[in-house]
Amino acid sequence: MESDSTSSGSNDCDPDYEGENYSDYMESDEDVEQDVMTVKSRKRKMCAIDSDESDIEEGNKVDNLDRSNDDPQPGSSTNIAADWNQPENFHLRRYKKLSDNLLEQERREQLIDWLKEVENDPSAGRKDLDPRRKDLETAANWGQKDQEHLEIRDPEHPLYQVIQDSKKASKEATPPMDIIYIASLIKPEIMNENLVETMKLIEPVQSGDGLQDYIGKYSGHNGQFTMRPDNFYLRTGNQVIYNRTYGSDKPRCCVEKRVVLCDSTYTKEIGEGFLMSFGQEYNRVHECERYPITEASTPPADIIKKAHKYVNDKVPMFEFVEDLDRCNPPLWATVDQVTTLPYTFCKKDLIMRYDPQFPDDKRHYKTFKTFAKMVEEFGDPPPNYFITKDHSRDELLLQFEDIVRQRGNN
Repeated sequence: MESDSTSSGSNDCDPDYEGENYSDYMESDEDVEQDVMTVKSRKRKMCAIDSDESDIEEGNKVDNLDRSNDDPQPGSSTNIAADWNQPENFHLRRYKKLSDNLLEQERREQLIDWLKEVENDPSAGRKDLDPRRKDLETAANWGQKDQEHLEIRDPEHPLYQVIQDSKKASKEATPPMDIIYIASLIKPEIMNENLVETMKLIEPVQSGDGLQDYIGKYSGHNGQFTMRPDNFYLRTGNQVIYNRTYGSDKPRCCVEKRVVLCDSTYTKEIGEGFLMSFGQEYNRVHECERYPITEASTPPADIIKKAHKYVNDKVPMFEFVEDLDRCNPPLWATVDQVTTLPYTFCKKDLIMRYDPQFPDDKRHYKTFKTFAKMVEEFGDPPPNYFITKDHSRDELLLQFEDIVRQRGNN
């Protein structure tokens, strides 16, 4: 079982290029040519991801992901003739990705080209070269942001407390969610170019060869509707996914297979325990390690029996569906719904979260900045959503009642 708290380490701000220097990008022409040949030789491009603790703890900007898109992962197209002027393809350019903006990217490339020329012929001397360097750096916006961010980190800076208060307010505005998620860990050799076709081929399946399904829960920290982002960096406690991706010499692909929104914290706990009971019995019957077993809440005896019966009756945990109306469990799932198999998944559910071929690509998450935005997309929370031991959602209940009143006035 994973706790809902996240690692405490974070950065106060995350300047785009802090700590970088020009030499990091000064590859030889042979290196650049080899990089291009490597990119052209790859058959598949699906988004891998790079998690940053500051995105989790400090509420820094995280790109939202529209899960209804046919191809939700930026850069996941298999088209080799990619448009290098598009931000999602900047990593294919000569010096990799230097900015999110095309003009800034091009000017930084010009700066690096000029520095390489000066490195080969510095005879003009610093008196003549420094003004030109400063002009190019200003045009490329290189280093200015770093200095601004470093200054604002100083508690004596007049904007320091304003920024800290703003971060705190933004974080407090994000809604908690009771999430069960399943992530598939797949050996690269059984992946083909189409993620959906790969998953359809291995589901339903009654063996664990080449595939593991990891079961976890999450509190939707910072309004994120996703699997736990900190699965992808080293932390205390459970490291199953990290040890099979970033932390492995033979890493597996990690696919977010399904994210289930439960109606309450109680349903989340029971649902995770039910799926873990199913997985443990499945591993025993089939003598495999298809489902990594971690600590989870023990569900009632009748729920455990129900999970075991599914295994003995050879009911799979998942089946692929084309019809979105057949979604199981639905949004705001109840205990009965999260303990009924098979779960369904469809094309829009599948998101490549880690690809060994592209381990440094950015990770994107669907994020709700406010409770009202979550209600707008997912519909009204059931009464059980607001019930917690510590009354932590009492304020959200007041917000919800206000939303309902406003509807009546319109």
